Amino acid sequence: MKRGFILEKTRENRQVGTRRNYFYSALPTVLFPVMMLIATALSGQSGTAFRDFNGDGLQTGAEPGVEGIIVKLYANGALPVADQLIGEAVTDAGGNFNFAVSLVSGRAANPGELVRIEFSIPPAFECSLAETVDFEGMAGAVFGSSVQFITGQEANIKFAINYPGQWVQNNNPDVYLPCYAFGNPFAPGNNVANDPAFITYKFLDNGVPAPHNGGTPGVPTPNLLSTVAEVGSLYGVAFSRPAQKIFSSAVIRRHCGLGPLGPGGIYLVDPNEPGADKTTDFLDLDAIGIHTWNHSEVAYPPNPGNNTSPVTGYVGSNFERNLPGDRFQPSTDYAAGDQVGKVSIGDIDISDDGRYLYVMNLWDRKVYEIDLVDPRNPQAPTLANVATRVRSWDVPDPGTSAAQGEHRPWGLKYYRGKLYVGLVLSGQNLAGNVVSPIINGNGSDIRGYVYEFDPITENFSVPLLNFSFSYGRERPWIPWGYSTLSGLSRYFSGTEREVAEPIIADIEFDDEGNMLIGLMDRKGHQYAINTHNYAGNLINYEYSTAGELLRANASIVNGVCQYSIVTRPGTADYYNDNLWHSESVQGPLAVLPGAGEALAVWLDPILIRSGGTIRLNNTTGAQVANSAYEVFDDRWTLGQPGATASKANGLGDVELEGSPAPVELGNLIWADFDGDGVQDSGEPGLEGVDVQLKTPGGQLLATVTTNSNGNYFFNFNNVPDGDPATPGNQPGPQPFADYKICIPASEFAVGGPLHNFLLTPDNRPGAGLADYSDSDGILLGNGDVQI
Repeated sequence: MKRGFILEKTRENRQVGTRRNYFYSALPTVLFPVMMLIATALSGQSGTAFRDFNGDGLQTGAEPGVEGIIVKLYANGALPVADQLIGEAVTDAGGNFNFAVSLVSGRAANPGELVRIEFSIPPAFECSLAETVDFEGMAGAVFGSSVQFITGQEANIKFAINYPGQWVQNNNPDVYLPCYAFGNPFAPGNNVANDPAFITYKFLDNGVPAPHNGGTPGVPTPNLLSTVAEVGSLYGVAFSRPAQKIFSSAVIRRHCGLGPLGPGGIYLVDPNEPGADKTTDFLDLDAIGIHTWNHSEVAYPPNPGNNTSPVTGYVGSNFERNLPGDRFQPSTDYAAGDQVGKVSIGDIDISDDGRYLYVMNLWDRKVYEIDLVDPRNPQAPTLANVATRVRSWDVPDPGTSAAQGEHRPWGLKYYRGKLYVGLVLSGQNLAGNVVSPIINGNGSDIRGYVYEFDPITENFSVPLLNFSFSYGRERPWIPWGYSTLSGLSRYFSGTEREVAEPIIADIEFDDEGNMLIGLMDRKGHQYAINTHNYAGNLINYEYSTAGELLRANASIVNGVCQYSIVTRPGTADYYNDNLWHSESVQGPLAVLPGAGEALAVWLDPILIRSGGTIRLNNTTGAQVANSAYEVFDDRWTLGQPGATASKANGLGDVELEGSPAPVELGNLIWADFDGDGVQDSGEPGLEGVDVQLKTPGGQLLATVTTNSNGNYFFNFNNVPDGDPATPGNQPGPQPFADYKICIPASEFAVGGPLHNFLLTPDNRPGAGLADYSDSDGILLGNGDVQI
């Protein structure tokens, strides 16, 4: 047998660094496998780089091409000449490259020429987003990897990448959503304590549940996760993939009682807990010195008596607010009216690795970062360690004139290592008085902003978005506290249906990096149906919300990332948000990568006097057929006494569950004909070699055999348990874990696939990306080779 050398290189795809460099698993850095190729008549190499959300190695559904990926060709003459760079191209807006027509430099391969093709994500990638959060996709055995080998002029060459925050294993995930019930769950003899406050259903569920008024047999009802007595009124929701648990946070919603942790409460829900009690009191921000209301005020304020809501930072108990135990009994709750958006908590979100929880404190207008320490088992900070476990930053105030009023933040989104913060200039001053002029029914000086915040540098960007609310939609946006019925600010004016006060309640990004901005009607958190005005008088009215979903497309102009709000021709909207009412979106959003849709909380999604969700097509803006799902039904209120949310805000933030992005380890074993320790084009992979995955202590976890191209991969399909020290099975290599990859000495014995092969030198420089083409194999004392 001809003597030769073996060379093997492997690298786990994860980002490890300082405290601020978050860990990203799930996406393989598998180098040099040969992919399936289709020969064509093209005069140059061509193919596509794309986002592979589900890890199947195929570009399917709404998975977009990726612009800006650098593609390089390396080739040599006859061995032992090492590979040299011969040509370079860059993928276009659709993710496509073709060395015949779009060369940056050099040339395409000649017919029959053996070529190594290398893909790399540039340091400045896409719209101001760092490449360090993107990795080569799963299923390297299907599409290839960042380094592939081809012959001559081949087409349909694929390169898959993924950002772990967009990993999708299930196209029908659970939806998590707070819902509101009126009253005090702690009042003696109350009938609200066991009402649902946090629920779940499936992403693809649709229709009116069978028990609802006008329901359809077979349509499932939402599943209960938390009761009103357990959590009270909630808005913010953040799903931790590593822990498989949900954080939810308190909010001030008029008529709705707070939970046991009060206005600074954060709760932790385990949806997989088999018992009825799935909810844990996780953290009271006020108890650790992070005030979510004005602790210097000592008493609940008296009612002004003029049908206005007083300006106060004091959040009363459910009893001080005089909330009734009967969920259908009208209540006044006068101080809570002006407090909406000013005290307690707005939106929350969590880092992709599950390590940091981000919280918008509405009272001090700061973003808080809470170190959860253990992503799989989140730990709450205490008063003793809050100084080392919690950081905070002031949200910028972009106001330049008194008429713009106070800046009021709410929305948060963690995306690709950055935090996105939404706020409005409210047109209302600190004393609660309206200061913005009204022109053509709209507040002329109220504005919306979205900032990008970098937790590493601790800096806010200039505003990525800065827009007026006088953009000509079907219902006006008015300053906070404004009423056409009275010269008094903060006057109760429930008969003004669908005249809305804006809050940027949610921010999401679609598959191509465009920004979706969910606007919530603040009055929807103040009003309801069949309840009291601020003076304590029963008013038989029904308030209807008028939110919005804006779309801002991303582009790079002169090297600077810009987001621009886009609309469909002939309308101020991009998304079709009209159904029973115009402007039916209520603010909260969720996006399932690869589905090409946005899930939006919706007023009257199927039948009237209800709340639920509808999916909207991100390409056309149209409502997706048969996607509407009704979460709650208040239709019984027609002609009946009793207070309910009805067409006002009856639901909070919406989030989707997801699995942690898996880790795939693997690469290539090849014959190094020239013995230089570097994989060159034309040097073949070695088939039939057994490769082992072991713990650092040497426990064998899995064995795989190289394929016809010399490739091997360890992933959740062939590693039954990647963490034997933890009870139960955790399929696949695990995040934060160390492993050994070995070729057993038996492979070199007589009759073995590597008999008469010698180990090639390790860690030798080669052409192309550093550490992508050299060998890392070392010979151990027992004859095994460790990679």
